[in-house]
Amino acid sequence: MSITPLPTILYADTMRLALAEDLGRVGDITTTATVGSGTQAVFNIVARQAGTIAGQEVARETYRLVDTGVRYTSMVSDGARVIAGQEVASISGQAASILTAERVALNFLGHLVASPPRRRNWWTPWLAQALRSPARGKLRRV
Repeated sequence: MSITPLPTILYADTMRLALAEDLGRVGDITTTATVGSGTQAVFNIVARQAGTIAGQEVARETYRLVDTGVRYTSMVSDGARVIAGQEVASISGQAASILTAERVALNFLGHLVASPPRRRNWWTPWLAQALRSPARGKLRRV
């Protein structure tokens, strides 16, 4: 089953706020100190447990906001059920860009994915509330 993605305009500001909070004033200092410029990488997101995928477009937007050259390839669609160990997405591009966006993208995916015994679409009201919240950078499950 595939779920129609939300329009990017509904969550792009939330992603910008989350990235700004995560990177602060100095950016990703660990990546800057350890990853050489021009280093290319491929990063695979793998399900840790069985569940229902949600948030692929949100994760893709996170990487796009950091670097438009990063390629985010969904291996499964939102609404698809996965098993533990199944590849969910593959990200390729500049290693520094991938690592800079990684924490925010994975945090959103981790909160949006429904895993048993959660209801299949439990995240829908949570995301809708988070997007309406005045503290959009501070998402929490309601």
